[in-house]
Amino acid sequence: MAAEFDERAPELDVTTAVVRTTSFEGVAAGIREYVADHNIDCLVVGSHGRSNLRKQLLGSVTSTLIRTVDVPVLVVPRSSDVRE
Repeated sequence: MAAEFDERAPELDVTTAVVRTTSFEGVAAGIREYVADHNIDCLVVGSHGRSNLRKQLLGSVTSTLIRTVDVPVLVVPRSSDVRE
């Protein structure tokens, strides 16, 4: 996704981060803390988690983030070439 942003809007400063959370409250809480601590303007997350519940529209982490972070959340579908 970051590469696509760079290609379509090179004037934007896009930073990606993969960080292990130290929050004992779960993944969504860890991401929420990271967003607050690093002055994030927009959060981009996948639409589906890794669970086998294909009927879910959103993964549980994404769903929680949409309801609890104070920045815009862009939800993107998982790439079709990702193997589970």
